[in-house]
Amino acid sequence: MDIPASVVAAVRVRPLTAREESDHNATLAVEMPSPGVIRMMSRQRPVTTAARQFLFDHTFRSFDDTVFPKSNLSAPKGIPYADQAKVYQTIALPLLIRVLDGYNACLFAYGMTSSGKTYSITGPPDDPGIIPRIAEDLFDQIALRETPESCYSVDLSYYEIYNERIRDLLSYERKSQNGLSIREHPVTGPYVEGLCRIGVHSKTDIMGWLRTGSRQRTIASTSMNHQSSRSHTVFTLFVTRRTLAKYPFGDMIENVYNSQINIIDLAGSERQVSLDGLGDRINESCQINKSLFTLGKVISQLAQNSGMSHADALPVSEPRPLTRPRSDSQLTFLNCPMTARRPGYVSYRDSTLTWLLKDSLGGNSMTTMLATISPSSLHYDETLATLRYAKKAQAIVNKAVVNEDPQGRIIRHLLKEVKRLREQSAIRVEPGSPQSPEVERLRAILKQKESEIEELSRQLTRRTIGCEHFCDKRRNTQPTRSYQTSLESNGNQTSRAIQTENSSNDQLPLSALSTSRSTPVSRCPVPLVRTVGTSMSPEKSKSPIQAHLHTRDAEMNTLNCEGIQATEEIKDLKSKIKYLQTDKESSRRALSDAHTYIKELESRVLCLQNRATHNSLLAVNYSQAVDRLLSDQFKAAETIKTVLQALLQRTCELRTLADTLMCVECPSEEELKFFKPLQPSTVAPPDDDSFQVNGATFCKENKPPSNNSTTPL
Repeated sequence: MDIPASVVAAVRVRPLTAREESDHNATLAVEMPSPGVIRMMSRQRPVTTAARQFLFDHTFRSFDDTVFPKSNLSAPKGIPYADQAKVYQTIALPLLIRVLDGYNACLFAYGMTSSGKTYSITGPPDDPGIIPRIAEDLFDQIALRETPESCYSVDLSYYEIYNERIRDLLSYERKSQNGLSIREHPVTGPYVEGLCRIGVHSKTDIMGWLRTGSRQRTIASTSMNHQSSRSHTVFTLFVTRRTLAKYPFGDMIENVYNSQINIIDLAGSERQVSLDGLGDRINESCQINKSLFTLGKVISQLAQNSGMSHADALPVSEPRPLTRPRSDSQLTFLNCPMTARRPGYVSYRDSTLTWLLKDSLGGNSMTTMLATISPSSLHYDETLATLRYAKKAQAIVNKAVVNEDPQGRIIRHLLKEVKRLREQSAIRVEPGSPQSPEVERLRAILKQKESEIEELSRQLTRRTIGCEHFCDKRRNTQPTRSYQTSLESNGNQTSRAIQTENSSNDQLPLSALSTSRSTPVSRCPVPLVRTVGTSMSPEKSKSPIQAHLHTRDAEMNTLNCEGIQATEEIKDLKSKIKYLQTDKESSRRALSDAHTYIKELESRVLCLQNRATHNSLLAVNYSQAVDRLLSDQFKAAETIKTVLQALLQRTCELRTLADTLMCVECPSEEELKFFKPLQPSTVAPPDDDSFQVNGATFCKENKPPSNNSTTPL
């Protein structure tokens, strides 16, 4: 689903620094009369006439109620203090939720140096910023969203743009001096080629890699900040969600959603007159200001393409440019409907930063701009420029879409289309369905068209036969005239000769008029006999043959008109038949195409079903193999357990035997003198005068002397 949304602009006012507090000429340049409103106070004119007011989506007051020495202005009492948690909950957490839904997101901090950008993005360990809090909530949200059918994986990358060169902060390998290259994918947009992308599984992993990359950032000391970031850093989290969805016909389709969130800490804009060092610091400042200037230009171009005029980009109280009154002709021209003009060119490639932010600004992303400013009048110009950039960024309209794998989306749409077509076909088969009257009506129309075609064909046949019969009849009954006037070579004939010839013609029969020079009768009736002179009357000039010829001419004219009309009707009938046949053929082709499309969809569904069956068989085989492996391991564990029990029992027995041997009192050397060991081959029955010690049998030859007996002499 497409979500057109404007860039969210938020402004955070940081506390005063020690340098700003010690300056007695400084005054409060920023007021926050209500949530979402920033008012800039002038340094020269009174407050009531020179205050410039800006409206934003969110405003955060992060400074206390410090009163300036030479001003009675203090922080407003009605707006609560905004800490790091408040900033995160307001602008960063909604972006995280959208990323987990499959949308791209971007959050970048913009402002002058030492205005609190890095503090808001990263923060110290005792007061973490946006990235540590996102790392903590990301895996908590994933744990709540994970199901047996869906799983998430998270990767990250971290790089910086220093002097228009890209350097990977997570790689210890030395790259070329020109840095990494930027490529542009036709679907996903610009990306950095060769960038490390590391998988993470907990907040500890993210924070460890964040500290590793932060130690490699380019940081230098300036007069305004002893730890000033001299590069733009981009921290990206890639979230991949895989879901298994069950569709009709029992198919399991895997849908993959790839989304990412870019968190950008821009280097601070600063003027060279405020820099102490030379050389590298001046070069760094030039490159930083160049990229930020290009970023501002891109923001202005996108705001202009989105329909925001220059006057709308200014705050409410900003003075507008003077315009001359338009004439009536100009007003009439402006009221004329105009076609939509083409969007202007956006110079993304003028800077490395803007090229990488192509999707975040005016593309497929939900973007939030955090503008950080100082409340002191010492930085009035920088604060005003930052607020103007943030106001222009509000006019940029992005079009975020769910980043789903196109293959899964196409398969899902095809399956839905197959389901819809099958439901329609099943409904149409039923006699009482809502579509059955429509089907019957179409069938009746088709039947009527076919009957009309048959009737027109019959009429065409009859008219063709009639036309042929008429032509034959005309050829057989075509009259000829035998009237032939022979003129002399000198051409001198009198009227009497002409009258004599006319009188002789009146007495001739009709059959005598056929001569070798016969000519057909004209279609239009004309007088066949011309009278010469004025002495002859019209009644005498017309003979019966001429009257008969006039009648024949009239009949022929009538037949010719009927023939022409019949020919036109035949042409009309042929055109109607041709049109109906074409319509019928197109209907048949459309029906054939529909059947072909349905068969193709059914074949695709069958292929998907076969694939799913194959995958299920593989899963069953895999589960059986796992079960066998587990059973073998269980048996081995039981065997090892039995052996260990036997060893433990043997150990207990040996320990008991050792304890028993320790309890036996060994004889002394004097006592051993009175005992004689037996030979190994001699086996003597045990008696009272023998005993065993350490496997050797001794017999008593002489009893040892007792203590109370006397030794014999």
